[in-house]
Amino acid sequence: MKSIRILITVAIALLLNPIAFASGPHGTQAGWAIDDSGNVLITDAVADRMAQSGAGWIRLHFRRGPYSGDTTDFYAKYDEIVNRLRARGLQIVGLVTYESWPGTQTDWCANNWENTGGDGYNSFIDQFGYFFGRLASHWQGKVKYWEIWNEPNCYDSNPSPGVYTGCYFIYPSNFAALLTHCHSQVHYYNSIDVQIISGGLFGHDIGGFGTG
Repeated sequence: MKSIRILITVAIALLLNPIAFASGPHGTQAGWAIDDSGNVLITDAVADRMAQSGAGWIRLHFRRGPYSGDTTDFYAKYDEIVNRLRARGLQIVGLVTYESWPGTQTDWCANNWENTGGDGYNSFIDQFGYFFGRLASHWQGKVKYWEIWNEPNCYDSNPSPGVYTGCYFIYPSNFAALLTHCHSQVHYYNSIDVQIISGGLFGHDIGGFGTG
């Protein structure tokens, strides 16, 4: 009888407060977390709906918006968002990309092996890795999984053999250097309990062949 009473109590609690617990192995995302003016887009109402969807995981893009990098305001806005999601029992996969740290495709593709014979490492990757280490340290215990880059194979143009431009393309040698540097910042130079996930590959154009 005691077990039955406990189950009834839990069921009533869930009915009265359905956003108290997120569930399931599935994930979702809400697009931008902040806009280009720094306004928080993942509000309480949005977070409620994400929790009510049954998803247990949220892919959260740490884009810099109007900030020059990980400034005090940047941390304040994302602290608000991270705490809001975690309070609803949602686990977070942090996404760090070309929109997270200032730079251009020329910057992150500099010194690539494919066209210049370089080792893939450059100043953009250097600063990006340190930036990522600061993020992982700041949200240690709240964000354990971090995805680095997104669709590294996506390009708009192939002007000559072995040369790719546009979209989010980064040469394999640069991407390898980026992942290595990020990994070293959390596992070699610092003992931060996180896991790094390689950015997902671009698979197809929803609009059809030749649209992007």
